[in-house]
Amino acid sequence: MRLITNALARFSLTTLLMPAAVLAGTGPDTQDVELPSITPEITKAYQSVLLHVQSGDSELAVISAREVVDQLAATHGEDSELLATPVIYLGLAQLGNHEAVDALNSFGRAVELIETSAGPFDPGLVPPLQGIAMSHMSLENYDVAASALRRAQHVTHRHKGVYNADQLAIVDKLIEVDKMTGKYRDIERQELFYLKVHEDVYGKADSRILPALQRLGEYMAHRAAKFRSRYLNAEYQMRRKNYFKQSFDLYQRAIRIVEENYGDKDLRLIEPLRGLALAKLSKGFGIKTASESLRRVVDVVKANPGSDVGDIARATVDLGDLYTRWNDGRATEAYREAWNAIPDEEIYQELRDELFGTPVRLVPTSIKATLPKRPWRTEDEIFTDLEYVVRANGRAARFQFVDGNLVGNERRNLRSRLRNARFRPRVVDGEVVRTEGMILHQQYEVR
Repeated sequence: MRLITNALARFSLTTLLMPAAVLAGTGPDTQDVELPSITPEITKAYQSVLLHVQSGDSELAVISAREVVDQLAATHGEDSELLATPVIYLGLAQLGNHEAVDALNSFGRAVELIETSAGPFDPGLVPPLQGIAMSHMSLENYDVAASALRRAQHVTHRHKGVYNADQLAIVDKLIEVDKMTGKYRDIERQELFYLKVHEDVYGKADSRILPALQRLGEYMAHRAAKFRSRYLNAEYQMRRKNYFKQSFDLYQRAIRIVEENYGDKDLRLIEPLRGLALAKLSKGFGIKTASESLRRVVDVVKANPGSDVGDIARATVDLGDLYTRWNDGRATEAYREAWNAIPDEEIYQELRDELFGTPVRLVPTSIKATLPKRPWRTEDEIFTDLEYVVRANGRAARFQFVDGNLVGNERRNLRSRLRNARFRPRVVDGEVVRTEGMILHQQYEVR
C-alpha cells in the first residue's frame, strides 16, 4: 500500500539513489542532502552517517545510522518507506565494519520497504540489491550474489532499456563473481556486453568508450596468452589467433578515436599504445613492433606541454624495461635517455632514487611461495635468504643461500627462477652498473 507516494518520490531523488554512488565510491557532497519530513535532529545524525562512511569510520557510521533508523521508526513507524535509505546506509556501514550478516539483514529490510511502497521493479531497489550482492560476496555466497546482481540489472533494463549506463557497476560485480567461480565464458560475455553498452549509450566513435575498448583489449590479450601455442591443436591455435586479433583491433580502434578527436600527440594515446605493445609481445611478434608503440608513447609524452619531468622519465624507462626483458642492448641507451631527462637538481633526487636507485625485478613479478605438505615439513616458518648480483645487463648471477631452512629441489627451483629473471639495473651518472649484495627473502606457505 502506498502511504506517501509523493514524499517517496522526492526522497528517492535526493537520497534513495545516493547509496549507488557510495557503493561505486563516488558519494555526494553531504551538504547537498535534503531530507523531507525529517527533523533537524535526524538530519544531523544523517549527515554524520555520510561523513563517517566517506571518512572510513565504520564503527561510528554504524552507530549514527542506527540512530537515524531508530528515530525515524519512532516518528513514522517501523514500516515507513522513509526508513529505506537510512537502512541502506546502515547496511553500508555494517559492510564496511565487516558485519556482513547484519548488513545483509539491513539491505533485505530496505528491499522489503521499497517493494511494499513502490513495487518489485522500482529503481530504488538497485542500491540495496547491490548491497545484498556485496554482502553475499563477502560471505563467499557467490551464486546468491549473482542472483541479486542480475535482479538489479533487470530493474535497470525495465526502466532504461537493455543497454543503459546505470548497470555498468553491476556488470563489473558480475564479472568479479564469475572470476571467483571460474565461469570464464560468462566473463567474456559480460566483457563484450560492457563495451556494447558504451557503444549504444555514447556511439561507436565517441571518446567516452575508450575505457571500455582498453579494458576489452586487455581481456582479449590475456585470454589469448592463456593458450600456450606450442602445445595447441589446430582448433585452439585458431582461438588464440582470434583472441589476439580482437585485442589488436580494439587497441587500434582506441588509438584512431583519440587521433580523430584529439590529435596524434594526445596523452590519451598512452594507454592503448602500451596495451598494444604488450599484446604484440604476448603473441610473439617480437621487440620491433612493441618498441615502436612504446617509442611513440615517449614522443607523445614529450610533446605534451602538461608533461613533467617524471612523466617523460617514466615513459622512457618503460621503453628501457621492454628492451631489458628481451635482452636487447638498446636498453642501456633508453635508461641513459631517461636519466638525462631528469635535471641534476636536488628536487629530483627522489625521482632518480625511485627509478634507478636499486635494481627492480621486471619479470617474474612474483615467485611461487607455496609448498606441498610433507611429513618432514614441521617448521613454523619456511624461508630462505638468497644473495645474488644484478649485472649491468639486468641479469642475476652469483647465487648464494645465506640463511633459511629451505632445502633440496625448492632451492634449485628458486635459483633457476632468479637466473631467468630480468631486472632494471641500477644507474649511476647515466650509466648502468653492477649491483652486489642483493638479497631475496622468500617465505613459503605450506598447503
